[in-house]
Amino acid sequence: MSRIYDQLKTAQKTRSEAALPTGAVRNAPPYERRRSPRLSLRIPVFVYGYLPGRKPFHEEAELMHVNSDGGLLILSTNLRLGQKLLLTNKLNQKEQKSFVVYFKDAGEGKFEVGVEFAQRCPEFVQTSSRKAKA
Repeated sequence: MSRIYDQLKTAQKTRSEAALPTGAVRNAPPYERRRSPRLSLRIPVFVYGYLPGRKPFHEEAELMHVNSDGGLLILSTNLRLGQKLLLTNKLNQKEQKSFVVYFKDAGEGKFEVGVEFAQRCPEFVQTSSRKAKA
C-alpha cells in the first residue's frame, strides 16, 4: 500500500512542478496560494448581512489584507462559514457581495472573518472614487 501512495505522491509532485515556469520555485503550500497578490491596506467598510432567524445586522469594520478576490475583517458579530454578506467601501461607495470562507474567534468578543467576493472586483478595493488606470 505504501508503494502505491509513494508513487501517487511522486506523480503529483512531478505534475505540479511541470506546471511552474522554468526556474520558478514554489515557496508556499497550495493552500497558501492566492489568485491575486494581497495588499496590506485598511479599507473602511460597512458590513451587512442576516443572522439566524433572518434578523438583519450591520457593522462598521476595516477590510484588511485585501486583494481583488477578498480580504479579512475583524467583526464583533458571530458569523458562520458560507454566510452571505454585502460590503460597502466607505471611501468609494462601491458595493460587493461576498461570503464567509474563514472564521476564527479572536478573543475579547471579536472574530476574524475571511471573505471572498462573489465576483472578482479590483475596483472595490480602490481607496478613492477615481477610476483605475488601465
